[in-house]
Amino acid sequence: KAEKAEKAEKAEKAEKVEKVAAASPTNNGDTGSTPNQQKAVTATRSSEMHSAVLLAACLACAVVMAVVQQSDVLNGGSFTKWVDSLFEEHVVPPPVAHDSVCTIQFCQS
Repeated sequence: KAEKAEKAEKAEKAEKVEKVAAASPTNNGDTGSTPNQQKAVTATRSSEMHSAVLLAACLACAVVMAVVQQSDVLNGGSFTKWVDSLFEEHVVPPPVAHDSVCTIQFCQS
């Protein structure tokens, strides 16, 4: 029952947003809508903008945290050394295995 009620509320909200969007100002300057409808359009647009800013901020924080973790700056690592290591040649040592084990190593160049 609760799920049906939530779905009904979401459907009503979507209808309201569509009605408000349909009544939004046109390019010729004729609004044809009430001030309340204009406020609803502005509120909808600002909430969309808020979501985009929030997403960008979260993404930026995630990138900064990953860089700090990978570069090990907090434990005395050097950020510039880490950046340089991204572009230098990497040498991968062969795997350690006993004589009775067959190992296959793939190289990507």
